[in-house]
Amino acid sequence: MVDSYANIFFGAKFAKCLWFTIQHPALFALHVILTLSGLGFATHDIVTQDNPLWMTLCATAVFPWGIVCILLLKTQLVKMLLGTFTVWFLLSQATMMCISVAYVAERPIIVSTVFPSILCSVLVDAFPQQLRRRVTLLTYFVMITWIVSFAVALLGNFVETDDDLLTMKINKMEFSGKAVALASGANLLVFVLHSLYILFRHPMALTMLNSNLKSLRFDKFSLETDEKWKKINQDLSVV
Repeated sequence: MVDSYANIFFGAKFAKCLWFTIQHPALFALHVILTLSGLGFATHDIVTQDNPLWMTLCATAVFPWGIVCILLLKTQLVKMLLGTFTVWFLLSQATMMCISVAYVAERPIIVSTVFPSILCSVLVDAFPQQLRRRVTLLTYFVMITWIVSFAVALLGNFVETDDDLLTMKINKMEFSGKAVALASGANLLVFVLHSLYILFRHPMALTMLNSNLKSLRFDKFSLETDEKWKKINQDLSVV
């Protein structure tokens, strides 16, 4: 936890407490219950035109999960991730999607509660390896549910929007905020599904960073070959 944002900004005790809430099975189950409950209220708010205030307030239960994940990210890995084009592209897609959702569905509060989890899903490679898999699964589930629910609400015309407010015309070309939101969501959905495939096939692998791996079989072969050449150089009768 020395290299985490929680330790840098709030101290080692606070970082250990956050880590313990994810490491302990009962506390992690509480994280899951709160996150999924808040996500359920948030998605219901998106697909419903008139929602009571208490349901909107319940949707804020999804907010702590994204903040906890971001605070536990390792700073050095985040710097490495931010040095890649793919990460910047996905961060821009996530930002454009959330801004478009806030304008299209007119739900800025709901979007702000889900945005930390969506942001963390792009940077989840920087989470400590011991618990990265469980954190990644929950974070990706939040993103997939959010994208699908908004797409269903938009395509099913469950959300009434002012088309003139969301339309921009340049020369004779017309750009729509709905199209931007759907396109950004589709890009993020493809990324998440690809990352889930990698997560199940190779649980300890990173999805955004490249790592140079050595084959044990190749190393063993090279060592055996070196030993043979040493014998040849020492004793020509081996030839």
